[in-house]
Amino acid sequence: MNIPTVLARSVVLTTFAMAIAAQAAYLESNPGDAVTHPEPAPRILPAPLPGRDNPLVALATRLEIGEAYSYRGLTVYPLVLRTHGSGPDIMTLDEALAHHDLNIREKEVGQVSFVQVGNEGRRPVLLMAGEILIGGRQNRVVRDDVLLPSRSAFIDVAVYCGEQDRWQAADTTFKSGNTMTAPGIREMAAVAASQDSIWREIDGKLRQAEVKSETRSYQAYFEDKEIKNRLEECVRQFRACRTSRTAGLIVVGGDRILGGDIFADPGLCSRLWDKIVRSYGSDIVIQPLFRERDDGAKRGGPSPAIGREEVQRLLDRIRTASLDLRDTPGLGRLYRIRGGLNGNALILSGEVVHAAVFTKGRDLPHPVRPQLMPLGVVE
Repeated sequence: MNIPTVLARSVVLTTFAMAIAAQAAYLESNPGDAVTHPEPAPRILPAPLPGRDNPLVALATRLEIGEAYSYRGLTVYPLVLRTHGSGPDIMTLDEALAHHDLNIREKEVGQVSFVQVGNEGRRPVLLMAGEILIGGRQNRVVRDDVLLPSRSAFIDVAVYCGEQDRWQAADTTFKSGNTMTAPGIREMAAVAASQDSIWREIDGKLRQAEVKSETRSYQAYFEDKEIKNRLEECVRQFRACRTSRTAGLIVVGGDRILGGDIFADPGLCSRLWDKIVRSYGSDIVIQPLFRERDDGAKRGGPSPAIGREEVQRLLDRIRTASLDLRDTPGLGRLYRIRGGLNGNALILSGEVVHAAVFTKGRDLPHPVRPQLMPLGVVE
């Protein structure tokens, strides 16, 4: 085969490959929009330091299961520290925006899968996976927990699209929706689900709740008047089970465990409590169980299908789960939780800033002998 023929075939193959790549980018964006979806550049991650205790295991060991509270098909088991705890002085997304410390904007070249976030404040800011950002060219959902450094320049934060049929705006900045996605979508983000699967899940939620949205916006679910009122009542009912040593919660919906969130700092847990409860409540408020009359949250009245023993087995799985080091654009180290569970843990200086775990079924496997991976301490 002569050289011109080889070059010609090479050009054809290159052109074909570029066409396939362009089609894939098109399918993940809105038709007709010039939107790019580049993959983040790989980073060299430091190996965990040997010989140190695992902070997630250490935290789970310090937790006790508090008395359950139930309200219309939803049961919350508070997780209480045996001794008082504290953590780094961290602001939440909503607090930082209220103080005008945080700026969230579209990238100069529109990209559905990233937004840029800059922190002008003196304290780090936590963006939790599942938090909904409103505005820009499309509403977005934060993919992973990110801890933004204080006085930081703009950094790229990975997001999902939460509004399928819009890609335009006069103002390309964002604000908080004061909402988080349902635990099912948070779990999908934890296992790096595709954008298409997230869209299908959102469409299913809107359809099930009979919520109309011209742009297929997930935020419309939370802004529906009836759902919003139910969720606010749900949040109000579960404030009573939180104390100064409450560092997390395990939540049961009907006959299955929906998931759990834990923090080293009870103060940070307290300030995010309502948003987290609202997230779990959004999975149950449109179900018949929730619509039944109830006199209020019942202390010590868990769902008959799920008891303390199964909640304890979930904590045992957290203590024995596998942890895979992931990339993060912010402070600390981010780990994916595996082994009978899905979730993530964000760790800074040997403390768990936030960990979230999810299980699709109510029957958890019995714990096995731990094979723990030391996480090390990040200064």
